[in-house]
Amino acid sequence: RDGAIDRLYFADVKGNVWRVELDTDLTDTDSDTSSLYDLADAKLIKFADFSGITDDTTEYRKFFSEPDVSIIRTGTSQSLLISLGSGDRTRPLDTDVTNRFYVLKDEHLYSPLPENFETITDEDTGDDSDLLAVTISNSENGIAVDNPITAGGIFKSDKKGWYLNFGSEGEKVLADSTTSHGKVLFTTIVPNVYANSESGVNCNLPEIQGRAYVINILTGASMVDLSGNGGNPNNNDLYTIISANEIPGNIQVIFNEPSASDGGQCTAANCVQYVDLRIGKKRSQITSYNSGILESVYWSQSQGQ
Repeated sequence: RDGAIDRLYFADVKGNVWRVELDTDLTDTDSDTSSLYDLADAKLIKFADFSGITDDTTEYRKFFSEPDVSIIRTGTSQSLLISLGSGDRTRPLDTDVTNRFYVLKDEHLYSPLPENFETITDEDTGDDSDLLAVTISNSENGIAVDNPITAGGIFKSDKKGWYLNFGSEGEKVLADSTTSHGKVLFTTIVPNVYANSESGVNCNLPEIQGRAYVINILTGASMVDLSGNGGNPNNNDLYTIISANEIPGNIQVIFNEPSASDGGQCTAANCVQYVDLRIGKKRSQITSYNSGILESVYWSQSQGQ
């Protein structure tokens, strides 16, 4: 509660994610107040490198969206999750680069990164990997998912996060994600795919399918009945098709007017406020929740720190 900004995160168009540790030395006792919040004491750290650059290729992943940072409570401690997807907005129809969506753990919420911190990468696989890979396969029979994350979530693993391998060639993320109520929501575009693959399109415009994903941020599993069949969420509910021949934008968070549970006037004993998460021109919300279930989050500086 000292009013200071402790941390910044940003990504770049070479596939890197950066962490900036700002100077917050509020216990400085010298008379020179200019030493407080001194940017010269800030540290710029390469938190992750997902460029995919090798000696054999000049193509690499790019981030055009901002990292989506959320606080997650695990037991008695709190950590940060940094979510973002890669995709080249200047080449939306490109199919040469394999893009991904990433969720990264930062368990050093109240402290600097240790001196021996190593930049997170997605180069290795198996036991040597920094991240767990959740892989989608699309077929005529629906969506299949290879997900190695256990039911306990990513914090039950010694890995530094997870990433999603998309199931369609050229699929990419060109907008910021939103994390809300344990879900990470984001949109993708898929080139050369009709919005409705069962119907033809009688024009010469590029065929682009827009998709919206709603995923459990801790497990990488589906969390909402996006198909609307009334059953429990399954692999076919990982995403839903939302647009054709346009790039879908960011998730919009809409706070509806408070009302009684039956839609009538609020009373002291009966008043709820539903929050809708909407995308683009889609008339119905992707998902919604009661804002009353949200937990207030704050932190304070310990005495003597």
